[in-house]
Amino acid sequence: MPILTDDATLDDWYRDNVIGGRGSFVEVANDFLDFEAAIGKKIEREVIDGGGGVDGGQKVPEPTSVFGFLSLATFGVGSMLKRKQQQKS
Repeated sequence: MPILTDDATLDDWYRDNVIGGRGSFVEVANDFLDFEAAIGKKIEREVIDGGGGVDGGQKVPEPTSVFGFLSLATFGVGSMLKRKQQQKS
């Protein structure tokens, strides 16, 4: 978050060089006294409003799905190793 104390164009530099991606934005604090209000706005916009570049439609896999996938992969690797041992014998 740019704090515009020494450089009034720091927010432009942030837009060009720091932030990026879908839904990204710059919240500016005009000075150190304004920082508390600006960070509050930024958090509200990112977390509460969901406007911080996070796609609300994205799904996160449930732990049971990941566990099932890992179990299946382990079973597959075990079967492959067993088959190789049988071929050597």
